[in-house]
Amino acid sequence: MTYDTHNAPAPRPRSGNGLTGSLTQRVLGWLLLISLAPLVVMAAQGYHCASQAVTEKTENHIHAVLQARHALLDHWLLERRNELELLAAAPVMRQVCGHEGDPPGDAVRAEIAGMLNAVDRDGSAHLALAVYGAGGERMARSSGTAADPREWFERPAGLGGPPGHVYRGLTRQLDGQTGLGLARPIFAEDGHHVGTIVAVANVTGSLEPLLQARAGMGDTGRAYLVSPDFETLTAPFAGTQTQTAGREALETLRASPGQVMEYEAPNGGRVLGAAIADPSTEWMLTVEMDHGEAMAWLSILAWRAALTGAATLAVLILAALLVSDRLGQPLRELTRVARLIQGGRSGERVGPMAGGDAEEVRHAFNSMLDELQRKQEELVQTATLASIGELSSSIVHEMRNPLSSIKMNMQALDRAVRDDAALNELAGITRGQVHRLEAMLDDLLQYGRPVEIQREPASFAALAEDVLHQVAGAMEERNVRVEVDNGLNGAELWVDREQVCRALTNVVLNAVQATPEGGQVWLCARPESSGVLLEVRDTGPGFGDEARRRLFKPFFTTKPNGTGLGLANVRKIAELHGGRVEARNAPDGGAAVSLLLPAAEASGAAA
Repeated sequence: MTYDTHNAPAPRPRSGNGLTGSLTQRVLGWLLLISLAPLVVMAAQGYHCASQAVTEKTENHIHAVLQARHALLDHWLLERRNELELLAAAPVMRQVCGHEGDPPGDAVRAEIAGMLNAVDRDGSAHLALAVYGAGGERMARSSGTAADPREWFERPAGLGGPPGHVYRGLTRQLDGQTGLGLARPIFAEDGHHVGTIVAVANVTGSLEPLLQARAGMGDTGRAYLVSPDFETLTAPFAGTQTQTAGREALETLRASPGQVMEYEAPNGGRVLGAAIADPSTEWMLTVEMDHGEAMAWLSILAWRAALTGAATLAVLILAALLVSDRLGQPLRELTRVARLIQGGRSGERVGPMAGGDAEEVRHAFNSMLDELQRKQEELVQTATLASIGELSSSIVHEMRNPLSSIKMNMQALDRAVRDDAALNELAGITRGQVHRLEAMLDDLLQYGRPVEIQREPASFAALAEDVLHQVAGAMEERNVRVEVDNGLNGAELWVDREQVCRALTNVVLNAVQATPEGGQVWLCARPESSGVLLEVRDTGPGFGDEARRRLFKPFFTTKPNGTGLGLANVRKIAELHGGRVEARNAPDGGAAVSLLLPAAEASGAAA
């Protein structure tokens, strides 16, 4: 079957809104969704874990700084106490009241003042440092003393106290500097109180720099002291007295000693802080750090995670595009071939595809196209046969009456010219042509007549016997022997017995007529993988190339008196059974015509 493809419409370009485009987009969307959902969950979980880890690390760091600063505070207090203990242990201190209670001499006073100046270190360690007698009179003081140290005590410093005890006074500010009052009673060898060393430790000058040291504090970390009534005793930063935590926050910190908390600073920023109370001074040591600096590493992790996520997303999109394009390629190829076939190129088929599933689809699609083409050809042939049948029936009907009249008239003329040899010969020729015309009309009517196959079980042996009976006259006339070779081992055929017998008779008769006198013809049957093969071979001259190519076409014949419809009817009968007919030249000479019919099971199912 051929088609005119000159005016066939060109295949339409692939559209993103079509089936394949829609499938590709859906596959891309699902791949991205399936890939991104775990990625987002993992990223969220990773960020949560990182946030917890950074928060825990920051809290541990602030807690460690708090403990370190508290250790500095304890060490500073211990140094101040040790200084007073060393002064009180000096033998000269027991002479602050002299002998028999007399005031000390100038030499003793000078020696005591020198010791006080050595401890005072020019006022950097103490705001005030002096020695008082048992009656409260001042015996000596350091040169850097700027105030009366007894003002840091609620009771007179000369009253003394328990032996070997340094007791604490008040925490007060003087000229912007914070001092802590300390006193150490002095006792004579006999145990009676002879005087008191009174000191005002310089918190601002000696302790504040230790707390403001940047070691472990970063850029925004600070440590400062707060009084019991929440007054700032030391500046958080050098050169400023700004209080960073509000009263409410300080109260919360005091209620949860050592616990790191987040709160709002007076300047509006978020702060992480912790505090611990010193039992010996009742001061609250507070350590703070701005939230932004404390969580800076978390921001870095967030940016890194964002960059990693963006890179991963790009890779996923690229991979999804490649996968979706590859998955959609078979459908695009099927669409392309379908449109080419729609445009008239019925011979187009889908080429090899990558992947086992795609190959199965390709084979199924191509098989479907082959079957559709075969069915289309059968429909065209059926329509052609129906048209030929309708036309031939009309022609045969119109020709039979004149032909019958000619035949009757020829019989009358035959009797009239029986005695005239020349006219009798002409009459015989005319009768032969009339018989030939009748045979041609019968073959034409048989070829064009619609035939409905009536399948039934039939043995090859019975079919062969009927065929031999039909061609017995030709066999005897040509002196040709027909040998039957039944290789079916008793298996039956599922065919229209009358039609197959007619087809085999046609083929065997042609073989007998083509075989030289004394030759032989074989009628064989054997099973094949796809059905049953019925074959007729002869010892004649075989087929020429042109004859073999046109052998089964209607009205083609190589016989002088042939109608050209015998083998065309054979082909029709074979195809009506779902089989086919082939002709070839045998390797050892002669011709062979084969009818391949479906097996009995397949034929029965088709029926």
